[in-house]
Amino acid sequence: MTNFNFKPVFTKKEKGIVILYSIVLIIIIAAPSLYGFFTTPKGKIFTWTNSKYFLDYNAYQAWINQYSRGKILAKILYTTEPHPALFFHPIFFLIGQINHFSNINPEIIFFIFTLLANFFLLITLYYFISHFFENFNSRFISLVFISLGSGLGWLFDKNSVDLWLSEAIFFNILLWPLIMSLGLTLLLWSLLFFIKSLEEKEMKKAILSGIFIFLLVLIHPYDLVIFYALAFSYLIFFAKFWQNLGKVFITFLFPLPIVIYDFLVNYSHFVWYQHSLMPMFSPAIIYYFCGLFPFLIFSLFSLKFIRQERKFQILFLWSIVQFFLLYLPVNFQWKLSLGISVFLGILSSFTLNKFYQFINKKFPKISPGIVFFLAILFFTSFTNLLIYKINFLFLQNKDYPSYLSQEIKDGFDWLEKNTTPEEAVFSSYEIGSFIPRYSGNKVFLGHWAQTTFVQEKEKLVKNFFSGKIDEQQMKILFKIHRIKYIFYSDFEKKLGSSDLTKFGQEVFKNNSVSIFKINL
Repeated sequence: MTNFNFKPVFTKKEKGIVILYSIVLIIIIAAPSLYGFFTTPKGKIFTWTNSKYFLDYNAYQAWINQYSRGKILAKILYTTEPHPALFFHPIFFLIGQINHFSNINPEIIFFIFTLLANFFLLITLYYFISHFFENFNSRFISLVFISLGSGLGWLFDKNSVDLWLSEAIFFNILLWPLIMSLGLTLLLWSLLFFIKSLEEKEMKKAILSGIFIFLLVLIHPYDLVIFYALAFSYLIFFAKFWQNLGKVFITFLFPLPIVIYDFLVNYSHFVWYQHSLMPMFSPAIIYYFCGLFPFLIFSLFSLKFIRQERKFQILFLWSIVQFFLLYLPVNFQWKLSLGISVFLGILSSFTLNKFYQFINKKFPKISPGIVFFLAILFFTSFTNLLIYKINFLFLQNKDYPSYLSQEIKDGFDWLEKNTTPEEAVFSSYEIGSFIPRYSGNKVFLGHWAQTTFVQEKEKLVKNFFSGKIDEQQMKILFKIHRIKYIFYSDFEKKLGSSDLTKFGQEVFKNNSVSIFKINL
């Protein structure tokens, strides 16, 4: 066993410092969004997103839009092919209901939920860390290193995972809107209660672990693969499997209904099946090494110290297992990196604490240990500082996708008031990514993963607006895809000039936008 069967003790001062640190870090994370909101120029709207995650954020808001209209199960609005409404997400549903009954802007609700999720994640992380370190200094060093550390992407290569893969780096998880913070929080609690249920021989904690896994599958189902892989590796190397079969069965039973439901959804219809196949393959291993380099180096140093520390041995095992998961023969490989910076970060912190103690002992009069730690932290945080700087600089441009003109928003509002969600809209990729979020309509093109045959459709859209496709062919396509409106803004004009009156009548117009109702 690994000696997890104890309850960490926290002083009042320790709790205060951790809470204060968490609040300060959350404010820092939230600062770009708050800056973007409060500096919105006249004639524009702030979309509460940036160039990194706006497509997925828009998809989240499109789900919320459907739930706020009274739906319990939602459809994919980023494709025009008919399909049943089968998607349920408890957090999006809750935000949608709050919006429905309070009329509070769903973007504000989502932002508040993200702040709360980040806070609970940081507190959960500290509690998880506390099972490996008994004194405050060691715990706090680990918390700071994990939450602020990153790799060498700033120095070497733009494909380094610390620059773009949110799951792999804790700081990037905090930057991502809501879902990953919740996923990692639930994953850590699931693992913690699972191990405790075996070491303390308590069925109650096996049930708690199962409940957290159930919620995890509802909110971020990819993480179930991570849990199963880490839990089985623990059972094989650190526990007696057959003696704990009852608790294992109970824990693993909880998510089964959701797993079965997700399987049936994905194979129930072509559109849902295509959505399940969205490509999220891992990059070459060198980019993981580059993005996690400081964590990997300090973790390797920890091997010298953890021979008698079985709690740290399980982290090392989990890190190895998770690296194998990154190249599992599935299409969502990079999703399986969630949490790896936590396990490697705690191992790294073990090494850093040893160095810290050694330096302070060697030079007791000048106490340089803290200087050493701050120097390491500064060096390993450059990528995060770069990403943070880019976010601010991008917001200063007051441009798409963080901002849209009020004229475009007025076009969305007209669609919302004068059309039904099933009346699909034809537009550029840029505009199509926002229409489901704001008006609730289906679109022909708008999302890299939720639009079926996205590359072919993107090429077709470009050819249409540049006048390269025959009129009769387009009318047939509009009919097949049940497209009722064409949205024509500056984004569509950039693709080329085309006479749209031959397809229908203009039903909305302002200085920047025209909407045409198609006559078939």
